Amino acid sequence: MNKEELTNTRFGIYVRTACREDLSDEHNCIQNQLTLSTDYLLKHNLIKVNEFIDNGYSGMDMKRPAFSRLLEAIRNKEIDGIIIKDLSCLGRNRHKLSKFFADCKENHIRVISIFNQLDTKDNLIDDKFLFL
Repeated sequence: MNKEELTNTRFGIYVRTACREDLSDEHNCIQNQLTLSTDYLLKHNLIKVNEFIDNGYSGMDMKRPAFSRLLEAIRNKEIDGIIIKDLSCLGRNRHKLSKFFADCKENHIRVISIFNQLDTKDNLIDDKFLFL
């Protein structure tokens, strides 16, 4: 990808917590993840097109409603990238997470994990990042 393509990349923000949170509480973890991700995208001139929120779902189970919608958005080419607070938001099953990253690479989906300082446009994913 050239610089212009990277600047116009359409991102989906994915957030997840295992414990169900009151979304009316503006200081909760879900809202903090959304704010952190949105701020990152704005700072780097990237475009947010959607938010995918799994509130109260375990990371061990990859069959989560918003995660399924995220996968559908990837298949439908509605997004070009995913941003997360950290890798544990995506999931806690090393094997399934490895497969997810392989699928992202195959579909040219950029993944940014803010706390892990990971951006797949710059780094190859290997097991050192999948320390779940």
